Amino acid sequence: MKNKIFIATFLILILSFLSVSCTKDEGYTGKFYKVGTYDFVGPLMDIGDKLTFIAKRDGNVFIVHNGKEFGEEYFKELDNEQLIYYGSDIIDIKGKLAFVANKEKKFLIYDGKKVSKEYDDIKYLTKVGNKPAFLAVDSSKYFIVYDNNEVFNFDGYIYGDGPVEIDNRLAFSAAKELKVEPYYKGIIFYESEKQGKDFDIFGEEYDDSTRVFNVNDKLTFVAKEGDKQLVVHNSVEGKKYDEIGWIEEINGKLAYSARIGEEWVFVFDNKEGEKYDALGYETYTINDEVAYIAKKAGKWFIIINDKPLEPGSDYYPTVFVLNNKIGFIEETPINVYSSEFAIVYDNKKIGTEYNGMLAFPIVIGDKLAYEVFTGFESFIVYDNKEVDRDGNQFKMPSQNLKNIGGKLTYKSTKMEYIGEKPIEDITDLKDINIKQTTSVFMEK
Repeated sequence: MKNKIFIATFLILILSFLSVSCTKDEGYTGKFYKVGTYDFVGPLMDIGDKLTFIAKRDGNVFIVHNGKEFGEEYFKELDNEQLIYYGSDIIDIKGKLAFVANKEKKFLIYDGKKVSKEYDDIKYLTKVGNKPAFLAVDSSKYFIVYDNNEVFNFDGYIYGDGPVEIDNRLAFSAAKELKVEPYYKGIIFYESEKQGKDFDIFGEEYDDSTRVFNVNDKLTFVAKEGDKQLVVHNSVEGKKYDEIGWIEEINGKLAYSARIGEEWVFVFDNKEGEKYDALGYETYTINDEVAYIAKKAGKWFIIINDKPLEPGSDYYPTVFVLNNKIGFIEETPINVYSSEFAIVYDNKKIGTEYNGMLAFPIVIGDKLAYEVFTGFESFIVYDNKEVDRDGNQFKMPSQNLKNIGGKLTYKSTKMEYIGEKPIEDITDLKDINIKQTTSVFMEK
């Protein structure tokens, strides 16, 4: 009897913790409507301002785009982990979907038609000049496929970056095999503007050239000379550093992180900032001023216009920008095991009435959305209003808030017991039969 009570109690707790009552039967939850319910849902994506994701139902895999389900014939049965990583295999080209079909082999579908050969694998799908480009693998051979033609064969090379669009032209890196150490030398291939020539080669004068970027429609890459690295932007060399970190474009200008000895600097428009122990990976713009995250003497700071916002934090800050004002999550330790969380925005603390934050805040227009919990109840706060707080004390958090075409979108998962035996009669955990479903909701 005790065993039955334990099993039943354990099952009820599991189902309670994992249940999500986020919908009304008719599919509406206040400002939101239910897009659909599935056995599993991959990443939510904004493709052409339309909600797009890959989903599974009854073992069948398909794409959902703008509320329409299609493409089931192009997929074999994929496990959930494969679906999680499938998001990069769907893109928009001139308002039409291009995606990688995954059957016994992989091939490209564009505008509902098969437009490529079949390959063992397809990676790094992107568009270049409104034409599909990707890295293909077939019988251990690698190719760059562009506009459905194999434009580069990696015989004698090791592939590096996938294809990158720069000024409507194709660029990528490859490592040329050498007969002596270091045995490989990275070089850059960039689609030539000269008639009759496929690619111009860049970076051969360096020991190694890798990591291709598009910065203001100019070819940008990382080069190595001896034990130093430098950024080459539009054929102009930057300063040599011990290491180059991330590279990006901010307001049409080159920005990157660089290491000098054990310290890091933020380089923007060829100007170095202060030295820090570490730099974060995110940058932000507020009224044309650049902000980034840095660590000094054990504290993390938000740096605006090269000045740190005091007093700093022991934890890496989660930052957002709303109405040209910066906000962040403040974490205050209570004890060794727990902390209090609050959003700090416009010199005010938001969300202190809740026990904690579950999802990073996101900005949608001029509104802020974030997920919180109180006790065991989780729900979303959007534009200072609680979304679908129904008193269920055991909700599974979404932790997947997305801005899709200017509308808040999220997914929620629930699990239900579908066994034949009543819960109170279960004596063995292996008799527990649970079905998981995920619903996707979008702002009306």
